[in-house]
Amino acid sequence: MEWDLNNPMLPFAPDTFDGVLLQHVLEHFVCHDASRILADCRLVLKPGGLLCASVPDVDYFMAWHHSDTRENAVELFGEPISEPEHDSFFSYALFHREHKQILNKTGLVALLARAGFTQVFKGCLGSEIADMIELQLNRRKFSAILYASK
Repeated sequence: MEWDLNNPMLPFAPDTFDGVLLQHVLEHFVCHDASRILADCRLVLKPGGLLCASVPDVDYFMAWHHSDTRENAVELFGEPISEPEHDSFFSYALFHREHKQILNKTGLVALLARAGFTQVFKGCLGSEIADMIELQLNRRKFSAILYASK
């Protein structure tokens, strides 16, 4: 798919939304397409609007790779391995058949920067909205979660 910078894919006018949530979405696209999606999200955010993006964090997976088994998946990752052909969460979730890239916070920052975000941060201390968003995110335990504003 070729992205046209002058023709955003999202069917919304610029400066429409106060916030955009991308929860375990970007890893399903190659890096150029993921960056274009983020650029479109930036376009539809109002000035000062907040984007929250979460992706599976390869750094977390690597930190627990030595003890990653089916038996302790819930303890380490917060959920069981539901597909019987996988013996580790590393195989089941990080190398999921639909994932097109492997990310961590640094990779996510690079995608956000490429999309034109200049204010990227790990959390929003004191932000009730960000606190509410993060509490609702599933897969928090093994996710890289970043915020960016327009």
